Amino acid sequence: MSDESSRRFVIDKVMHAIPVSKVSMFTNSKLVMFYLTYFMENDVYYLENYDAIVIAAFKEDIMEVLDVFLNEDIPLDRILNAITRDRVKK
Repeated sequence: MSDESSRRFVIDKVMHAIPVSKVSMFTNSKLVMFYLTYFMENDVYYLENYDAIVIAAFKEDIMEVLDVFLNEDIPLDRILNAITRDRVKK
């Protein structure tokens, strides 16, 4: 998240996202960018096939998904399958 164009891209996705959970951070771009800039800059993934941003951390065989930002209604299992690594069991 060090360059301005990446930040603007993520902010746009966050602000125009369809919430995928009851506690989604959509429309709260300032808080999302705070975390992505200071703590989670390596945990942001863009899935071009779905035009989706996923914030997820991988530790050994566990994937922790913190939020997903989508502009259209796509089943969450498709998004998670696209980002899951081979060794993830949970």
